[in-house]
Amino acid sequence: MWGKLAPVVILVVASCGSPVATPLQTTQGSKVNNSPTQSASASPSFPPPTDRPQVSSSPFLPLVATTGGDGAATVLVATSECSKEKIAHAIAPLRWTPAVERGDAQLVEITIYSFEMPGSVFSERLEPTADHWLFDGLSGQAIHNWRVLTQHGDVWASSVPGQFVGATCTADG
Repeated sequence: MWGKLAPVVILVVASCGSPVATPLQTTQGSKVNNSPTQSASASPSFPPPTDRPQVSSSPFLPLVATTGGDGAATVLVATSECSKEKIAHAIAPLRWTPAVERGDAQLVEITIYSFEMPGSVFSERLEPTADHWLFDGLSGQAIHNWRVLTQHGDVWASSVPGQFVGATCTADG
């Protein structure tokens, strides 16, 4: 009996290791952040580690006080397309209307999960009047949820979230 179970037990034990963590980087000219506290498990649905934008748990969630209203961005519009500069690379131009009550800054948050879970990607800190950002860290054809966070003092107001689906970009066009 043990002769037949031994390979299964070994296989189960071998697959019980900790997840592989890789250094994470910011996009759009931001500084590289290789903090050991900000890592994510390797996932085949994400771009390779060298192309991956900064991924971290949302440090802003406990401070997001409201969703919608005059202090939040509105009219979120997103598309996904293939980059003209990089072969087989999808990008997502994101556009919105800044909050009527301008804040101190804005951030774009994108996730293929829920905003309450770790794994969001954030833009660099944007000016209060910014109305667009180019996201180049798409996760294949996954549904991407996104929102604009507007800072008002110590709290952030969230736009009503939007969604887009990643484009399929092939090497031959």
